[in-house]
Amino acid sequence: MKSKTSFFNAGLFKNLLKRFWPLWFAYFAIWFIGLPLVTLVQSSTEDASAVESLVGSYSAEINTDILYNLDSLLHFAIISVFIMAICTAAAVFGFLFNTRSTGMVASMPISRNAVFTSAYLAGLVPVVSATFLIAVFNILFSLGGTGLSVSSIIRINMTFFGACSMEFVVFYGIAVLTAMMTGNNYAMPVLYAIFNFLFVGMEQIVGFIYGQFVYGYNADFTSHLDFTSPFIYFFEKINNISSVGFIAKTRTVSQVIEGWGTLIIYCALGIVLAVIALLMFRRRRMESAGDVIAVKALRPVFKYGVTVCVALCFGLLFYSIVSWDTNSRTTELILLALGYIIGAFIGYFASQMMLKKSLHVFRGSLTGCIVISVLCIAFAVCCVFDVLGLGNTLPDADDVYSVTLWSECTFSSEEDVEKILEINRSIIDNRDKYSELDPTDYESVFCVEFSYMLKDGSVIRRYYEISNDENYAAYSELMNSNSAIKAYYSWVYKLSAADITYANLTDYNNSDYFSSEITSRQAYELCKAFEKDIESGVVVSDFNLPTDANPVYELGLDIDVVEGSALAESGGLEVEQCSYYYFSIYPEYTNCIAWINENLAK
Repeated sequence: MKSKTSFFNAGLFKNLLKRFWPLWFAYFAIWFIGLPLVTLVQSSTEDASAVESLVGSYSAEINTDILYNLDSLLHFAIISVFIMAICTAAAVFGFLFNTRSTGMVASMPISRNAVFTSAYLAGLVPVVSATFLIAVFNILFSLGGTGLSVSSIIRINMTFFGACSMEFVVFYGIAVLTAMMTGNNYAMPVLYAIFNFLFVGMEQIVGFIYGQFVYGYNADFTSHLDFTSPFIYFFEKINNISSVGFIAKTRTVSQVIEGWGTLIIYCALGIVLAVIALLMFRRRRMESAGDVIAVKALRPVFKYGVTVCVALCFGLLFYSIVSWDTNSRTTELILLALGYIIGAFIGYFASQMMLKKSLHVFRGSLTGCIVISVLCIAFAVCCVFDVLGLGNTLPDADDVYSVTLWSECTFSSEEDVEKILEINRSIIDNRDKYSELDPTDYESVFCVEFSYMLKDGSVIRRYYEISNDENYAAYSELMNSNSAIKAYYSWVYKLSAADITYANLTDYNNSDYFSSEITSRQAYELCKAFEKDIESGVVVSDFNLPTDANPVYELGLDIDVVEGSALAESGGLEVEQCSYYYFSIYPEYTNCIAWINENLAK
């Protein structure tokens, strides 16, 4: 009888399902309590008249918030499947980490293809099935109590199921691959975390190191390598756009997920990683159970990778501890280089100990450690002396889309961009003068920040400590220009009374700082008075307020911006519910003071 290759073994599959059912049940129970059960409780307490009152109210709140706030739901799903993936892979492939269980599996008359596929599916199927059941229960518990159409309920829950399942495939593929790389159950979660965050973490560390030495360099902590970390990338790319409507007095909710393309690509990548894991398993040495790195070809990568990471991290930590009140570039270089050398030594021999499972590793060659140390010292030279010239690098005006000063005032006109670049170049030209300033002298040393948004979507940030000279005067003039004030308070110009859900006015003339609620119409009229003060030029930026300036009043607003409203369509604010905005009213704001005295005086 001709034999054939099998890729599945039902007995092994069922055995793994039975052995680890508590894990699948725990996942299901957590989601059941957090989603369908909450939906059931909220739906059962919904008053029918309240549902009727929602008809015609475009911005009415949805009763079952946890279900229909898909942004929060999808983001929680990322966290849950990220954790579940490593737990699942560690369970179904746990036999790789124990010599006894590995030998037992290897002795079974089952091909490695069948062992891998059966174990892989034993982890994938229960989690996807549990997610599907959660979606089904949620659909059933949502019927009749939410005022939503059946089609909307089904669409929302199936969207949740699809996104959550695809995310699990991605993280599960990574977790299974790390299981093939190691034979140690303690090393597996560490490798899993490294796989997900290594490049983003190292980018931030390198950027932070440059920020310590390069003049004006301010690392952009919105990573450019975030695509290497599915966990971080999903938070950025997987978002929800919702709109509410009514058809025959039945509320409909339209949920559109941004990022399906991203999910599909990464889901395919997760499957590819699973295939790579299968190929590694077919060639895996079963006697490597217990080894930190089970694949021989990856051991040098692990050793030198750990050495570099420890060297950079320890070097920065060592410098931060011992470099108090250091103004000499040479001294800074020596301290940073010394930290790198110590860190490289620790990382090199620590990785050797983990690989060899022994403390007797100091008799071998030091060539690798020396090479890494030399490269780290070269990196220290680049940082301390700015060999790459990053401190002098500014974008061309033609490449700049807009410039933001201190995260408050944004400028986009060619004239303003040129003026800002001129101020920035002047600050760089005077770096020798500014480098001698005492940063603790808050009376004469001031901080300025430039954030350039380029037309290609990238951001360049620069941060300086300068004296109260012509550069600071020019910077302050821009921050206090009427165009900057209008841009900062653009939401006031685009506000309508219908957008205001709550308003309160705080009276600072009262020693108790008394706050009183005012109507939406009164708040809107006060905003119009504030507009007149802006136009008259008396409103100044908080950046330029004198230290002894005290407000007379403060208006706080809860603004509900819904899709389709005039404020949302004008681009004033993002579509979101009940965000808090405020502005202070000073004695010079004569229109605001006059309106308050005329309309709210007791």
